[in-house]
Amino acid sequence: MGAGGCAYPHPVEIDASLSVDASIDMPADAGIDAAVPTIGVTVALAPFVELGTTVPWSAQLVGPPDRSIRYVAAVAPTTAGTASPATASSALDASGALLVTGTFVASVAGVASLTVSIADGGEGSGSTMAELATFKSLGARAAFTTATTTTLNANRMFAVPVAVPAGTRIIAFGLRAGSAADVKIGLYGSTGSAPGDLLASSPVIHAIAGESIVYLTSAQTVAGTGAYLAVVPASDLVLALDASGNVNEFARNVTNFSDPLPSPFGIAATFAGGTINVFVIAVSP
Repeated sequence: MGAGGCAYPHPVEIDASLSVDASIDMPADAGIDAAVPTIGVTVALAPFVELGTTVPWSAQLVGPPDRSIRYVAAVAPTTAGTASPATASSALDASGALLVTGTFVASVAGVASLTVSIADGGEGSGSTMAELATFKSLGARAAFTTATTTTLNANRMFAVPVAVPAGTRIIAFGLRAGSAADVKIGLYGSTGSAPGDLLASSPVIHAIAGESIVYLTSAQTVAGTGAYLAVVPASDLVLALDASGNVNEFARNVTNFSDPLPSPFGIAATFAGGTINVFVIAVSP
């Protein structure tokens, strides 16, 4: 017995001849899943889509080089529209990149999302939003039946009448020209019978001979009634004049094309003549 009254255990001898059988093998991947690669997905779709039209979409995929994948394209809510293809298989290139493309048809007015997800060969997804709506053009968009031409000089601002109700949500600016030039377009209210304050404006439009339209990334809501559309080019621009029309028009010079459009429009020369092909595209509130 020890000093505390407890018995010490007897020594135990271990037989050194005994050993653990190391020949029992376990599968190398038992209980361990192979790593699933992450595929980056960036989806692109126009921010505004006209009901009943077909527009392109794209998705840039980035991941392991030469990786085979299958992706799925889905619209939410499902009644809003249709994305094609709904699913497809492909492979990333040697640099680990792949651009996939398809088409989107807008069916129901509202806001919809387009999501592209990796279904096989990796994991990852990306999405974007679009507003689906009925579009309307305000101004003179269609080519004139009979027309003459005029040249608007660089840094010369030319304004013609238009009717844009207050509260209109503008999503694009456009014009039809006879030559190419960088152009800005501004929507002005009225002061008396002349252009007044600037209500909305376009980014720089790289206009071509023919119709040019630039869509905005977000709608501009017109706070007042739009009464005039004004065009100013960075270089001389050929425009068509409606030979059958006769409206009051206004012109003034700007110092630099790169400057913001003036507000108010300011002192201008006044004359009468045919209108020009300049317009805005709007959606329902």
